[in-house]
Amino acid sequence: MTKGVTTLTFHGGPNDGEVIEDVPGIRVFPLVSRPTGSGFAEVDGKVGVFTNAATLPTNWFTFKTAHYAKRGAEPDGPGVHYDFLEVVFVSRCRAVTQKNGLCKLIARPNQAL
Repeated sequence: MTKGVTTLTFHGGPNDGEVIEDVPGIRVFPLVSRPTGSGFAEVDGKVGVFTNAATLPTNWFTFKTAHYAKRGAEPDGPGVHYDFLEVVFVSRCRAVTQKNGLCKLIARPNQAL
C-alpha cells in the first residue's frame, strides 16, 4: 500500500463489509456519514422516492445517511475500521431562491421546513 494512505472497512448497517482502499490518511475522521442512495424528491408538486442514486437529484428534499464511528486500533488487521451507529434522515431547507430554485442548504435541526 502506498505510504500515507489507508483502507477503510465498514461493519454493520447498510455499508456492512464495504471496503474503500487508498484513502489519504488526512481524510480519516472519527465519525463518517455515508449516503445510502435513497430518499424523497418532489416532482410536479408530488412526492417521489429515489433509491440506489449515486448522486442526489436536484429536486431532493430528504435523504437517508448512515453514520459510522471509528474503532480503536485493530491489532489483527491493517486499515481503519468503522462501526455502524445509526441511520439519519437529512432534510433540505425548503426556501426558494431569488432565481426561483430550491435552497441547497440542509435544514437546521428542529426548524420548521
